[in-house]
Amino acid sequence: MEQEEFVATLLFPDEYRRQLNQVAGLTSRRIDFLKSKFGSMSGGEVVQIPIEQCSGIAYKNSRPVYVIVAGVLLSLAAPLSLYVIATNWEALGPDGRVPVGALFVATLFGLRMVFGARRHELTFSLMGRSSLKWRSRPGDFKYKQASVGKVLEFARSKGLLIERPR
Repeated sequence: MEQEEFVATLLFPDEYRRQLNQVAGLTSRRIDFLKSKFGSMSGGEVVQIPIEQCSGIAYKNSRPVYVIVAGVLLSLAAPLSLYVIATNWEALGPDGRVPVGALFVATLFGLRMVFGARRHELTFSLMGRSSLKWRSRPGDFKYKQASVGKVLEFARSKGLLIERPR
């Protein structure tokens, strides 16, 4: 009989409230799924699903569209504000103040959202055509890279990795 080995933690307990209905962790014998629980003070409970019920694990490196759109709008708002100020400079008055630093920071933040908006997505297909998902938050791509790598290595070793066409 094989001893249970820890593979990866995808969600830490402090992230549970924001990431309900996602896979929280993986061992060699089970998938820990954080299921939302109606009326619970904690918001959810961890359900253990045997790994034998898993028929495949798919990985996708995605870019969320809403974060990219918000970043583009934020990046364009600052230069547009500077343009409006420059064209209407006479109407400002002597006590008018322009927060140039804040506009610069907003532009940098928007560009960071546009070019740094990547996330991991794992889909655990179960017998009976149901599936469990886990998505990293857009800013956590680098921090979750090691955990995702361990899950993919485990999936390859068990023959569960599903290759998706790009």
